[in-house]
Amino acid sequence: MNTNYNSTVVCGRLVWDTKLKRLADGTEASVGTIATSHTFMGKAGKRSQHIALVPVITFGEQALILTSLHQGQHVFAIGHLLTEALIEAGKATSRLVLVCHELRPFLQGLNGVAKVSERPDHGDDQLPSRLPN
Repeated sequence: MNTNYNSTVVCGRLVWDTKLKRLADGTEASVGTIATSHTFMGKAGKRSQHIALVPVITFGEQALILTSLHQGQHVFAIGHLLTEALIEAGKATSRLVLVCHELRPFLQGLNGVAKVSERPDHGDDQLPSRLPN
């Protein structure tokens, strides 16, 4: 039995507006970054914060959703992590990227509480399991 537990949920704000790109096979793709943070009481009772910038790539309908959102908007992203190989300053390195299967904006409720928007049912569309070359 092959079970895949590589599922990640990220909630945060878009760092910048994204642009839609069309791949050679005609598939829409969009790349963005979600900023998320964790606030806690550090040593000596001082408030501290850890901030993470999570690179996100989306395809198809999810790419269209990502490009319709704007910098600073709250989002809820579900996907799988992929290690992306990079070459920076002549050295090989890598980073984790969230390949987003589902992306939803947070909506502001009447009482000021953020809630996740409902996902319309579009069937069982499958996104590629890895990034195109």
